[in-house]
Amino acid sequence: MWNNGKDASWLHIVNLYRDHSQDQLCRYCKKLTKEHIDMTSYGCMKVNKVAQVLSKTDASALEMLYGDQVSETVTIIRHMDK
Repeated sequence: MWNNGKDASWLHIVNLYRDHSQDQLCRYCKKLTKEHIDMTSYGCMKVNKVAQVLSKTDASALEMLYGDQVSETVTIIRHMDK
């Protein structure tokens, strides 16, 4: 999705997981697991998984680590978290 010339993308969340989940000292994406990223059709129906991905914690991590380039994704996540 595009808004204000910037994209909101699931790939931003995937990149957060892939770039920072293996770092044992990383406190930014504690909630994200492989099941959150590579969801099955059954996994997509679990509300708790979606709530964990669309949380203010993940929005803050995206904003802190990737800055302005993920601002629209952060906006959508924060809106969904409310």
